[in-house]
Amino acid sequence: MVKWIFIIVLSMCGTVAPDTVLAQDFLRSERMERFQRLQQYSQNKFMYQKWLIEAKQYYNRSAKNFPIYKLLKPYAGGEYYDPFAKDTIDALYKYAYLVDTAKDPDEASEAAEKFQALLEWHLPNYTILKSAIPLVRTNSALGDLEFLEWMFKNVTEYIFQSGTGQSIYYAYPIYSIDDENLILNAAGVKVIDTEIINNGREYYHIHLTEDRQSGKPGKIYTNMSPVMKHIINVKKAKNPDYSFPLNVPDDFK
Repeated sequence: MVKWIFIIVLSMCGTVAPDTVLAQDFLRSERMERFQRLQQYSQNKFMYQKWLIEAKQYYNRSAKNFPIYKLLKPYAGGEYYDPFAKDTIDALYKYAYLVDTAKDPDEASEAAEKFQALLEWHLPNYTILKSAIPLVRTNSALGDLEFLEWMFKNVTEYIFQSGTGQSIYYAYPIYSIDDENLILNAAGVKVIDTEIINNGREYYHIHLTEDRQSGKPGKIYTNMSPVMKHIINVKKAKNPDYSFPLNVPDDFK
């Protein structure tokens, strides 16, 4: 009797229901994606730190320009990337407030260190730098104002030099939420409508514009791929089945 029970148990263990197999495959796939994502984060963190050291060396040598794209690439692919900037800016304001108001000098010093450490991970982010610099300007304990202004100048110049906005192939690459506002304001136009197109790998905005002075219609193209890939990765981490709908025009390659 014991022998037959043992055989039955073995046969039950050896027969795996299809649903169980699918569940196991899903878990393996999910674990692999998570592993690859963490590996990517680790690699980009290393590269970001490497190029940040080089950026500081450029600054110390009084170099006018640093190739900011070297920082942007690992930043946009890293775990600290924050294109919408709100949470990071809120945290910076919180630390700045503590530096200004803490009665305990050690608490103020700790808050200043946290401010600097957080901001250092977002130096290529135009939106975050734009908010952080006025805080540093009012309280020197928050960081090196001249270095941040030098970095801001490099980031701003890169935004305008990296494209013309006249076609998909010369679209301005967008890395933070206020990059587009900067470009559109500088162009002196107002946006009438915006078309979103993508092929599953690249994502673009086509802004239908009108010149504020002449009323002349026009178009400005922006490359939203860094931002959209971040959004999709965040959503997929919560729901592996998530997919963004395609919108591919006939002339889109």
